[in-house]
Order: sequence, then structure tokens, then C-alpha cells
Amino acid sequence: GRHDEAVAIARQPDVSPYAGITFAHAGLVDEALKSIDASGRLGSSNTARAVVLAKLGRWEEAIKLLTPEETSGLGLHYMLYQPEIDPLRRDPRFVHYLIALGIKDAHDRAQAWRAANPPEKPEAKQ
Repeated sequence: GRHDEAVAIARQPDVSPYAGITFAHAGLVDEALKSIDASGRLGSSNTARAVVLAKLGRWEEAIKLLTPEETSGLGLHYMLYQPEIDPLRRDPRFVHYLIALGIKDAHDRAQAWRAANPPEKPEAKQ
């Protein structure tokens, strides 16, 4: 929807390391990759970087960043619900990661919920 506004906010200083996801959604690959580098220097968890890489289609790089020790509480939400992670969900390494975190059952329930409650299409809103 409102990519221009989201990008303007993401470009502000001291914005969440998840700002890279906004850049990736907007197709701003260079800015998304720069945000990954910046978040790494700031000590952010690998979860945000993995989500950005997954959104950019760099699945192999993304999966390598996912380790239980580096997963933040906020990152768990992304692992359970966010569509950026969908291409990784069937990868055995991702499944192993979920098991190591102890959230495999929660993940399966979240995916069942997502399947039963698909997002509304913008043109369907009145």
C-alpha cells in the first residue's frame, strides 16, 4: 500500500533493524542490503537480517543466519506468521531450527491459522 510513507520512516535515524524489510518490500535492494550491514554493526539479532534476505529471494543466505541462539523474541513473530519466510518453511533446516527453538507446534498452528484467514485484498475493502 503506502510504500513511499513507509520508506520515508524507515530512512529516519534510529529506526528498527526491521526497516530493511520495508526497503525489501519497496524493491529497494541496495537499501535493504545496507540495512542488513548496519543492523549487524549495531548488534541486532540475525532474525531481522534473515527476514530481509528471504524477502529478497536470497533464501540460502537467510537460512544460514537462523540459529536459536541469535533469535530475538520479536523474531519469533516473523518465524510464525510473516509471509517473507514462506519460501523457507519446508526446508528441513528451517524445521530443525523451529524444533530447536521449541516452537514447531506453535508454527504449525500459526500456519493453519494463516491458511484459514488469508489477508484481505485491498480492492475488497469498502
